[in-house]
Amino acid sequence: MKKIFYFISILMIGAVSALTSCSDSKTYAELLADEKSAIRYFISEQKISAITISEEQLEDYLDKPKDKLFKTDQWYKFSSKEDMYMNIHKYGNIEEADTFQNRSNVILRYEACYNLLEYDNMTNSTPENNLAPYEYLEIELWTPNYSGDFGVGLAFPVQFLGDGAVVSLIVPSKAGTVNDASSVVPRYFKNLTYKVSNR
Repeated sequence: MKKIFYFISILMIGAVSALTSCSDSKTYAELLADEKSAIRYFISEQKISAITISEEQLEDYLDKPKDKLFKTDQWYKFSSKEDMYMNIHKYGNIEEADTFQNRSNVILRYEACYNLLEYDNMTNSTPENNLAPYEYLEIELWTPNYSGDFGVGLAFPVQFLGDGAVVSLIVPSKAGTVNDASSVVPRYFKNLTYKVSNR
């Protein structure tokens, strides 16, 4: 099966391409401004209404991570997580004693992944790195909310989820992979499924 290496290799190709086309003409500050504009456009085009969670509020939530404090199918923006957005569609089995917090590996699948710098709308935009039915990602959690391969973005939600959970995420570049951070690429992940790794 194709795993994490497939995903990272494509991200690297995209990062090199982005850096080649943009780094000579735009400063890092300008690239960050483009990223913010792209995220704002996506949120507006999708008519997303998000509840902002401050760092203090998040600390309170983390004291009770399995209490389902986030409403399902409601977007939340995390000011202390590089302004990433999370929408929990399904919590999964959070009753298990052995949660993701106690595991070093988590398996992910997603319906679609969009580079928001290239996003027009759901009809005209083509998702990148879309996983085929036999493909999955396996991320290693260094801490309950950080992965060395994928940064904060994909790892952060596991603190609140159980096996079989489904979420959607808007991940700014600083919360993404090393390649996305260096090339300033924000991404939208649609319907990410989190599963317990058998390894």
